[in-house]
Formats: sequence, C-alpha cells, structure tokens
Amino acid sequence: MTARRFFALAAALCFGCAGGDGIPNDLTACGQKATCGNGPMFVINTLSTSDIGEDGSVAGFDLDGVVSDGNGPDDCHTVDYVSPTGKPGIDNQLTRILNTVDEEIRTLPLLIQNAIATGGLLLIGELIGLDDPVNDDRVGLVFRRSEEVPLVGTDGVLLENQTFKLAPNHFAGAVADGYVENGVFHAADFDLAVKLTVFGVNYFLTFRGVQIELALDGEGKVTTGMFGGSIHLDDLFDIADTIVVEDLGRLVKAIVPPFADVKSSDGRCEQISGALHLTGIPAYVFSDVAGEGSDVELSGEQIYVKAGCIGCHATSRVEGATADVGPSLNGLGSMAGTRMPGTTSEVYVRQSILNPEAFIVDGYEPMSMPSNLRAAMTDSEFETLIAWLLTL
Repeated sequence: MTARRFFALAAALCFGCAGGDGIPNDLTACGQKATCGNGPMFVINTLSTSDIGEDGSVAGFDLDGVVSDGNGPDDCHTVDYVSPTGKPGIDNQLTRILNTVDEEIRTLPLLIQNAIATGGLLLIGELIGLDDPVNDDRVGLVFRRSEEVPLVGTDGVLLENQTFKLAPNHFAGAVADGYVENGVFHAADFDLAVKLTVFGVNYFLTFRGVQIELALDGEGKVTTGMFGGSIHLDDLFDIADTIVVEDLGRLVKAIVPPFADVKSSDGRCEQISGALHLTGIPAYVFSDVAGEGSDVELSGEQIYVKAGCIGCHATSRVEGATADVGPSLNGLGSMAGTRMPGTTSEVYVRQSILNPEAFIVDGYEPMSMPSNLRAAMTDSEFETLIAWLLTL
C-alpha cells in the first residue's frame, strides 16, 4: 500500500498557520486554525481507564505535588496511589471511584470508546516543531476536535489516515514547552477541554493542570500514552443534571464529592483527579475549518481521499491511488452496470457504499469495506462522490 503517497496527497489539502519548523509564539491562537505547522497529526483512537494492580499500584501522575496519606493538612483527606514503577503521590481518584461505586458508573469506559467510534469524542493532536521523534528538547502540542462520524473497521476501531473536518469551536487545548526523550513526548500544566456526545446528549469536561506522556513510533502513531488532570466538581454536577438514566445523576452527586483530592485556587478540595490511557493513529484535517470557508464544496476526488477510499481502491485518476485491498475503480462507470443483472451502474455504486455486503467481487474478502462509510459523509458529499465515481 502506498501510504507515503497517500500522506502527501492528504496533506496537500491542509495548511499551516506557522511558517518553518518553529513553534508559534501563541499556540492558543494558532490552535484556532486547521494546523499549526508541519508536525505529525494523530487522532486518539482508544481511551481507557486505569486498573488497580495486584500490588495496589495505579498508573497516573502526581498532579498536586503532594504525597498524600490521608492525614496531612494539604492532602484533602485522601490517600494517593503508588505507580507501577514505584513513584509515590499518584493522583487518580477516578480509578478508585470506578472500582468502588455502582455498576452503571463503571460503564464509563465503554461509553467513551463507543463515543470515539461514532464521532462523539474525536480529539486530533498535532506535534509542533518536532525535529526528532527520539529526542527533541522543545515540542508543542495542540488538540482540536472533530464531530464527524469516522470510518471504523469490522473490529469497531478507527481506520488510519482519515482526513477530518474540524468542529465549530474545535480548539481543545495546547502546550508549547513539551519535549521528547527516548521516544516519549512529555508535557505538563495545560487545560484540555473535552466534549463528549453520548446518545445525542453533549457533556463538557475540562481537565485542569494536565500532564501527558505519548510514546511515538516515528511513523505517526502513538503506540501508548496517558494523560491526567483534575476535573472540577461543578463540571461533574452539570453533567449529573443532564443524565437521563433514573437516579444515576443523583448517585453521581452523592458519591463523587468525598473523592475530591485536588485543591482549587481558593484552597478548597473541589477537584477530582483522573488519568486515561490512550493510543493514536495518523490523521489529517481539511483546511476549510468551520467559520473559515467551511461552506466550500469538496470535489469527488477530495471526498475519495477524505473518506479513505484511496487506502483500499486504486484508480489512475488520482496520484498515488494504487492500493489493492479492494477492486480497482478504473472503468467503474461502465463496468458497474454489469456486476448485478438488472442493476444500473449508479444503483450498483450507490448500493456498494450503503450496503457493502450486498455484492462481493470475486477474489475479495467480505467485511473488508466499512459499513458506516455513508454516515461519514454529508448528503452533498455522498452525491458528489457517486457522480465522480461514475466518471471513472
């Protein structure tokens, strides 16, 4: 598969708001644009909570700089964890909550992963000024959001190298003074605003004082990673007020406050610590971000690239489109009408996207084409893609 050529083609649809390889002075302002430079981009494709080890250890970060035993004046009457590597002072009360409370609250990890697969939680990171993925003394990081329905494989996991439209108010957070050491990106002390959509309901959380570590493979993937931060009780109460499951909102308000272990600026113990594990895969974003030309219509070729068709189907009409996972699209306009007797080319092409399993071309495996491809496009994009495919 010609992944490198695909990267170049997709990247051509994007633009940077900072020249050269340096880090912009104001990453917050830069983060309002589509990209901030030429650094690699990734979309978080898995998020999971920590488990308590057999020895009682828990992964996470020391967010408040205090090693708490539950008895000191500054420890909010909570006991910190020790990390699997023996580091004390780990603040991760989210793990304690999920391991001690009602079963309905413990479904949170499943809801998070489902939200990623359905477009309800898509965070796209961009590493700014990365010169060396092994050791680099200053690297920035910007997070943005998309609300598109992503393409997923038969295993329910996001497919690599998709190109996303950014959501309105897509900026989620940024930090300028990160660094890479031995292939791991480190950064600290920034806020990350998360919008989570579950069953059509929007929930908003801000992780404060975030610390993050990302293991980079040099090819655009985050093989393992984790970020930790604290969430203010007010944010959790706002979410509890919108929960439609009977008594669950009341349960959150009753159970969570005693777990508050991080102080707010006024010295009150009003924040809950937590950490989430993550992985990331290569991704791109279009330059027509909301409010900046987002009404510009994409061409059929651009939709073909954006939707990931280029990763499976070859066509001589697009440079670098030589993949053979699925049938070649050369001559599709005339050939499609012969695939299924009594079916026109247009009907066949349309059905192949709406229901990929309706007809399998000889020599190709079933279940290899995403079943949610149509959901990842607007009505206009779908019709434009159909019309373009029929010209091949």
